[in-house]
Amino acid sequence: MIQAGRFFFGSAQETENIPETDFFFHNLYALGAAGEKILRRFAVFNPDDSGATEKRFKALLGPGARDRFKYYPRGFEFGILEIQQWYPETQNLNI
Repeated sequence: MIQAGRFFFGSAQETENIPETDFFFHNLYALGAAGEKILRRFAVFNPDDSGATEKRFKALLGPGARDRFKYYPRGFEFGILEIQQWYPETQNLNI
């Protein structure tokens, strides 16, 4: 999963928040992070601007991943637009 060195995670709706009990993510990240590939970017898009969700994600990460972590207090729709700006070569793809 982190073979490409990037990990993006977000909630599906602007009003939806990532619950603290989302154990699926803990397992997903653990499986993806196991390997030799270095994580280059870790972005989370979630409408919670209280700082609580950002803190929970940072607590999962080691120092190397934490340096590459960026939290965006916006929903995943915003995340798609943001990710497209990071990779302009994908702008013309019909996916």
